[in-house]
Amino acid sequence: MKQYLAFYRGKGRWDDHIVRAATRSQFSHVELVLPDPGFNPDKDVCIGQILSASGRDGGVREKTVCFAKENWTFKEVSDWAHPYAYARAQRHIGAPYDWVGIAFNFVIPIRRQNSHAWFCSELCGWALGLSEAWTLSPGDLSLRIDELNEASEKARRPDL
Repeated sequence: MKQYLAFYRGKGRWDDHIVRAATRSQFSHVELVLPDPGFNPDKDVCIGQILSASGRDGGVREKTVCFAKENWTFKEVSDWAHPYAYARAQRHIGAPYDWVGIAFNFVIPIRRQNSHAWFCSELCGWALGLSEAWTLSPGDLSLRIDELNEASEKARRPDL
């Protein structure tokens, strides 16, 4: 079953603008999308079950959303990723949002991790099986996924 991440690039609120400016990225948030055969990221509007950490929602949560394609970039994750990433992340529902991790990784770059709290790109990267996911902003995670997908494709097709 295909696995997707949804990266938020919509106008958003003031905090979305701060995240984009601080991380020099077009993305301010990322969500794991429940692997579901009915999910179609090519539609202008699609509904999906998502899971991530959100400061607005108080931590790790799961919910159903209606994605407007103009606000989101969907990335399929290839075979390098943990096959049960969504289920791995589900085990952390209810964990708090990692405000300290955000501060110490992106505002004051001291690189500290709180193993009991999560921010969006950290949880998504960890669930996919990436090392040091706590160092990734949504934009960093997007770039890492592109690189790993490309490397995986080249390994499958050496003629590229």
